[in-house]
Amino acid sequence: MNDSFSEFYMTFMENMMMYECMDNITYEAIQKNHKSIFFAPAGKVNEDFKDRAYHHPNIVEKLNEYRHSNFVQFIYNEFENYIYNCIKAVLISSPGKMTDKKITIGDLIKYDYVAERVIEFKVENVVEKLLRAPIKSVLEDIEKDYNIKHNLSKEELQNLSRFSEIRNLYAHRRGIIDKKFIKNMGKKKYQEGIFLKLESIEFHEYNQLIRIISTKFDQALGIAYPNLI
Repeated sequence: MNDSFSEFYMTFMENMMMYECMDNITYEAIQKNHKSIFFAPAGKVNEDFKDRAYHHPNIVEKLNEYRHSNFVQFIYNEFENYIYNCIKAVLISSPGKMTDKKITIGDLIKYDYVAERVIEFKVENVVEKLLRAPIKSVLEDIEKDYNIKHNLSKEELQNLSRFSEIRNLYAHRRGIIDKKFIKNMGKKKYQEGIFLKLESIEFHEYNQLIRIISTKFDQALGIAYPNLI
């Protein structure tokens, strides 16, 4: 197995570690219920806001909910960006892998007829279209079409799909459980109309899942495209 990793993977992991450090600092401040966790422009209005927030009966619980919601979105978005950058690099280094796409005269004018920029234009369109699909389908298509044999298990892909649903719920529904979410999550029982409280153990399991999947993916990327490592 390949022992080196792509620059995309290293950046992804660095961003994850930096965010975790900031999250740990925030967690400690929340547990101490310290006013310093509230940021806004200086002045009396700000002080009044701090006092109201500080004395909120469920402030610690509410802030931890926001922590988990933001962290879930950050982790998933960083993972998507990592996949995006990997496939973009694959296609730029091997443009023959792209299916023919019609380029208009307007596109050529916009990109000044420079071949490299036209290729980049095509690449971005291909990758953006690819990533519109459910994440499970994205990784299955990548394995088939780009020969990146990540060999992710069925269970890993299913869990990643569930994590994607959780991220979408936090991002697009403010974390409020709806019928679509309940259906897509499968076996686990959820109550419609309430905020999804992600248990700490679930939070850490999904965090670990993203790390495992990205590591397997990057090792497979290095085998299929050693020039990117």
